[in-house]
Amino acid sequence: MLSYIPYNQYLDIPTLILNLIEKGERVHCFPFEGYWQDLGRPDDYERAVEDFATLKPLILGDDPSACEQVQAGAELPAATDSQAMQGPKGEIQ
Repeated sequence: MLSYIPYNQYLDIPTLILNLIEKGERVHCFPFEGYWQDLGRPDDYERAVEDFATLKPLILGDDPSACEQVQAGAELPAATDSQAMQGPKGEIQ
């Protein structure tokens, strides 16, 4: 896959994926329903740092009850629509 990534040039993931498909490469996706925060901008990173402070036990498992909370349907902050790249059927939006 590295041969599809130009050296020292901008390339975003949607473009890379579309290039791979165009060249006949197999591209896979996997459903993910957990917390997602795009870190592309400084304010996104700051939000992720703040969220991590709250969610650390759930993410790292420091809290023995974390698994029970997740299994019981604990609410995690959701990404905004503008942050979502993957649609419900795994397609790139």
